[in-house]
Amino acid sequence: MAVIGGVAAFAAAVTAAVVTGLFQPDGSNKASPGPAAASPSAQVPTTPTPSPAGATSAPPSEASVSPVAESPLPAYAIKADRVAISLPKPDTYAPGKLDIDRIRASRGGKDGAELVYDSTWGQLKADNDAFVGKSSAQRPSSAEECIQDAERSAIGELDHSDLKPGDAFCIVSDDENVAWIRYVGKGSGSLPPLNFELTVWQMSQAQ
Repeated sequence: MAVIGGVAAFAAAVTAAVVTGLFQPDGSNKASPGPAAASPSAQVPTTPTPSPAGATSAPPSEASVSPVAESPLPAYAIKADRVAISLPKPDTYAPGKLDIDRIRASRGGKDGAELVYDSTWGQLKADNDAFVGKSSAQRPSSAEECIQDAERSAIGELDHSDLKPGDAFCIVSDDENVAWIRYVGKGSGSLPPLNFELTVWQMSQAQ
């Protein structure tokens, strides 16, 4: 029993010595310090943000040259502007005719015409699938404006005796050419020649 008590006393002394070496009276721990804490000034490397799935890097841009757009041709071109023209006096079976596609007036014949001066009653009327409508005494600024006049104020036929100086009309042919005519006066007789001022626009493709 004396031996066991001595061993126990020795073990207690060794333990006290170890504990005393590890801990100081002020309570500070003298054990080996762990890894040094990172300095506040230490920079943490950043990890690049991955690109979205399927995205590819764009190649370096090359200087591009924009193509020069070609100016479109106007739909219509003026072929005759404010020229004087006379619709001839009609004869039996030979009406006066105004052909705006060929820009000419004639009497009779088989040539197509858009405006006919009838010898029976002296009436003016559209022919060959053309259409005619009233317009203003001031010439329209474009063929498109003249077409609008013809569509808005279309007439079937007009007695020549009802014409007054300054009356104007727009005519559209089946070839889509357009004419503006303004009545300026007439000759003598019961079915006199009819005088007009004429402007004609023709489709540019026909140039």
